Amino acid sequence: MTSEAKTTDYIIRECSTFEEFTACINLQRKVWQFVDLDITPMRSFIITRHSGGMTYGAFGKTGNDAGQLLGFAHALAAFDENLKPYYYSHMLAVEPDLQSAGIGAKLKQAQRDHALRTGVPLIKWTFDPLQSRNAYLNIIKLGG
Repeated sequence: MTSEAKTTDYIIRECSTFEEFTACINLQRKVWQFVDLDITPMRSFIITRHSGGMTYGAFGKTGNDAGQLLGFAHALAAFDENLKPYYYSHMLAVEPDLQSAGIGAKLKQAQRDHALRTGVPLIKWTFDPLQSRNAYLNIIKLGG
């Protein structure tokens, strides 16, 4: 049985409004079925935005997806033990029916481009190697 990914036209840009962060919160619930206690809350998205971190969203451009958040990548500004800056990519979520459409890789690329623009030489992240799709993205596609 083969699985065919839905494709859609989208644009990637930084999230900045309460509505966009609310969509990120709702996507956490949808993708991981998190209870509210486990969800990264609104205040964390806002603090991240105002303290050097970033949240990039993939937003539909056409049809039923126009303006809808299809996925997001959230990264915190951090420092290592020598006070050198890096980004910690905390989470990546993509609508379940679009998870093979390349949106996750494009969101991670947006984080990389942001890091290069801001002169931050490193992005760290974790992933679950037992989740084959997650491992493929992080090891094969992203070269982690």
